[in-house]
Amino acid sequence: MRNKLRTASAISLNLTVLIIAAWVVQTLIAYQTYIKHPEYSAPFWAYQIPIFTAYGIPVIVGLILTVLFKTKAISSRR
Repeated sequence: MRNKLRTASAISLNLTVLIIAAWVVQTLIAYQTYIKHPEYSAPFWAYQIPIFTAYGIPVIVGLILTVLFKTKAISSRR
């Protein structure tokens, strides 16, 4: 059981890192688009609120699952 929990923890962490990388790439692309269009009236962060919601919630859930799996793997070892 310990190996399955450690594997689940590693997979969860890797998926979270991939989501963060995709978030960074998407934000850089969106910023370049924002810079090219000076007619946008709202600040850049206002356009990023829905993106933050779409990426932020899975990142938080992934990190919580990673910690949960890791602590269960450690406690099952004892």
